[in-house]
Amino acid sequence: MSSVRSLLFTSVLVVLFLTCEANAFFLKFVLWIPPNNRLNIIRLAFWLPFGAHVLREFHEFVTDVNVKKIGPHVWLAIAILVLECLLCYR
Repeated sequence: MSSVRSLLFTSVLVVLFLTCEANAFFLKFVLWIPPNNRLNIIRLAFWLPFGAHVLREFHEFVTDVNVKKIGPHVWLAIAILVLECLLCYR
């Protein structure tokens, strides 16, 4: 935690990760998917490599002063999380 900016973006990252984990449980409830269904495993298997790439882009944005914009994969991950949250809220 070298700066306030780093602390803020790390907090945002933690909130996004926790939202993704909460959506895993809420989507099972809302869509009436049994816990042992393959759809849950496929969703989490999708998020594993995609989340690693998103984390790299986000870390690059926070630590490198030459990077002025968040990468496109981060925006896509945020859009997917928002759509999952809207689906759970519905």
